[in-house]
Amino acid sequence: MPLPIEYGPGARAKLVELCRRFNIQRPFIVTDQGSLNLPFVAELQQNLNAAGLACGLFGGIEPNPTDTSVLEGAQAYRAWEADGVIALGGGSGLDGAKAIALIARQQRCNVWAFDFDKPVPAGFVAADFPPVISIPTTAGTGAETESTAMVTDTRRGIKGCVWHPHARPAAVILDPELTQSLPANLTAWTGFDAIIHALE
Repeated sequence: MPLPIEYGPGARAKLVELCRRFNIQRPFIVTDQGSLNLPFVAELQQNLNAAGLACGLFGGIEPNPTDTSVLEGAQAYRAWEADGVIALGGGSGLDGAKAIALIARQQRCNVWAFDFDKPVPAGFVAADFPPVISIPTTAGTGAETESTAMVTDTRRGIKGCVWHPHARPAAVILDPELTQSLPANLTAWTGFDAIIHALE
């Protein structure tokens, strides 16, 4: 995907610069429950606050994001009066954050208005969606570059894909140091996930 990518050990230090590039003054970190208490989450939040960028945090994304947690995240985004999303974590954290960004500025529709299996909803422009800076903590799937997000429909009990072509991430930070803080089992699982994606 043709979007800006900051790569290398310690690349997460570029987050403040990227926020300023995309006019994010009140960033809102969205991450998954498994990553919420890892040290780099607090580190990023502290760095943003120290730079004068008041940073909110939502860590309620489940291992398989649900439309319920996406709605809660969007409500928290609005309560923080945020103007940008920092999508942080593995695939679930990234998907949850991208889904939240779809509806964070919308009062007239829910996340399933952006169902991939339906026609693209008309009348939306890029400004209808907050900028998203994605920071994956696992390696392999490329979810950090895509506009799509997998979400569980709690009413129907199935997974579905949501997206909008104007809601793709604005930039990506690929910092391999972040993968070192993962538990060994998560490192193994995500490695096999990448292998299966490649085989498919």
